[in-house]
Amino acid sequence: MPVGNAHDILAAYSDGTARYLNYSGKALIWEAPSDAGVSAAISDWLSSGQVIAASIGTWDQPSLPPVPAGHMRLAVLTPGGVRFGQGPADVMQREPIAGAFLIAATRLLQLLTELAHPDAT
Repeated sequence: MPVGNAHDILAAYSDGTARYLNYSGKALIWEAPSDAGVSAAISDWLSSGQVIAASIGTWDQPSLPPVPAGHMRLAVLTPGGVRFGQGPADVMQREPIAGAFLIAATRLLQLLTELAHPDAT
């Protein structure tokens, strides 16, 4: 997700763990796969990622292109390789498949930050 000239990164894994790397350099590492709420949010997000993976071909170049300021990249790592979409954040948010992916990601990130910092809400 673009933040000024930088980007936030959220990653989740089928084992129920997740990582959030904030553009500022702070990180949230989630290693509690037994939390049912987070597990459900991760499962939902990974399911929306499967829709992306099914509709986008595998990237066959040695490296991914840069992500310009104001743009975002949605990437899904599959056994066959990386599948991704990239574009201006406002355009990506209006696209149905990308929009569903972003809604699920936002839900997961909100849940993770609430659980990691319960006094902040």
